[in-house]
Amino acid sequence: MNLPRAIEKTKNHALASLFIVFVVGLAFVRLTLNGLPPVPAPAPGRPDLARLEAHVRALASEPHPIGSEAHERTRRYILAELEAAGVEPVEQNSSAIGPISPGLTRAGRVRNVIARVPGNPGTDAILLAAHYDSVPAGPGASDDASSVAGLLEAVRLLKAGARPRNDVVFLFSDAEEIGMVGAQAFADESPLMEKIRAVFNFEARGTTGPVLLFETGQDSADLVRAFLAADPHPQGTSLATTVYQYLPNNTDFTVFKDRGLPGLNFACIGDLPAYHTRLDNPNRLDPRTLMLQAEHAWTCARTFGNSYLMRPSGREEIVFFPALGTFHVSYSQAPALVLAAAAILLLGLAFFFGIRAGLISIGKIIAGGGAVLLLAAAAGGLA
Repeated sequence: MNLPRAIEKTKNHALASLFIVFVVGLAFVRLTLNGLPPVPAPAPGRPDLARLEAHVRALASEPHPIGSEAHERTRRYILAELEAAGVEPVEQNSSAIGPISPGLTRAGRVRNVIARVPGNPGTDAILLAAHYDSVPAGPGASDDASSVAGLLEAVRLLKAGARPRNDVVFLFSDAEEIGMVGAQAFADESPLMEKIRAVFNFEARGTTGPVLLFETGQDSADLVRAFLAADPHPQGTSLATTVYQYLPNNTDFTVFKDRGLPGLNFACIGDLPAYHTRLDNPNRLDPRTLMLQAEHAWTCARTFGNSYLMRPSGREEIVFFPALGTFHVSYSQAPALVLAAAAILLLGLAFFFGIRAGLISIGKIIAGGGAVLLLAAAAGGLA
């Protein structure tokens, strides 16, 4: 055995492994634990943290699932705040069946709250949505009072500024936690659906971390590019949208996506143990995350409220991911396929020359792949 050569190979393998771990770890931290900018000082024309926190304290002082007195108080608070902002909210009282999964449905009586900031006559409409019910186990400060607060701020800022080009419709949906029943009622019955050309939904699955663009609707490439260019702190990756479609999770956005509407879906995912528990309370909600939720909502309201909205003409896929800071790279599916083919070719060449030089073997490749799968299964089991 050539000991110096074996030592050199071991050192090279260790360095390569450390580099891979560093890159993957950096990406994870960048997307989930980092990327939280400080809360900006109060300024005209942007969301105000003090208002947001006051909304959350009022909305999430206690659990407010459908059918509870707290749920009714939450609805009345939203109505009062919308009226104070200068809009005339409409209540939608309906019965609906929400899609859960094949063979399982849930139905209920819902009371959606709908507000519309009118645009120019004859133009289109966009929809911003967040649900105001919580689970019985927790007050829902993040899920989804933080989103409701962000929408209330967007309404206030829209009314205080110039008239938008398009109608901007705000849906404070009911009964999301039992199966998107309120969103289904709106989609089935509201006459506003005829004008809506894009949907922007706001959710939460934790109490901290960046608010990620984690799901897109059909033909949403232009929406993604416009959002990444307009928002001061965009975060998201198309990898999340690809992975999410294979998970058994749904949000109100699912109802509109299934109807073929373009759109963007946002959520924070930090501090997952607080999700759907009593820990999801106003004291635990990160104010930086709360501010990001509101900033994203305001970006969508002002950007797409003043954009010419094209009718969907087909399913255009887009690849996007963060690079340096909040700078995002984005390109269409065609170059993505070329890059994927090039990566496969380069990997094949690396295997070929590695085997030829005696640095690797087929058996070691199979063993390495099996070890990765085993570690992934073990990590999932431990989690």
